[in-house]
Amino acid sequence: MSAGPEGTPSAGADHDRSLPPEVPLAAGESGPAGEATSRAARLAQIQVHARAETLRVTLHARDAMRDEAITLDEVLEAMTTGQILEDYPDHRRGACCLLGGQTRGGRPVHLVCTSTQPVLVLITVYEPQPPKWLTPTQRRPQA
Repeated sequence: MSAGPEGTPSAGADHDRSLPPEVPLAAGESGPAGEATSRAARLAQIQVHARAETLRVTLHARDAMRDEAITLDEVLEAMTTGQILEDYPDHRRGACCLLGGQTRGGRPVHLVCTSTQPVLVLITVYEPQPPKWLTPTQRRPQA
């Protein structure tokens, strides 16, 4: 994937980078311990892709990055420091998760990305802010 001005991904169709070796996902264990193991394995797989810079950035994510002034470098930093905050198993692009991380400068960044596809797909990215978020990791309760 080539980068445009100021580290943002270039315009155009989704791009793939070469993929690293697969990180095996945990077996579908049942119960909270199995969920934690599976979540940890998915996070590890996402972070392998981030370190290798092997991802596909959707047009929607590119637009969000431009609108929020978030660079591709900041996205990758947030992926490598992040934690899975929410799971979206029935997303139209396949199972996805909300990842919350920080840039080297301490900026909180949220990313929605696939978590079970062979290619990591970045669906959207934003900086968590009130009123939707109380803190970077705590969503405001819905009334």
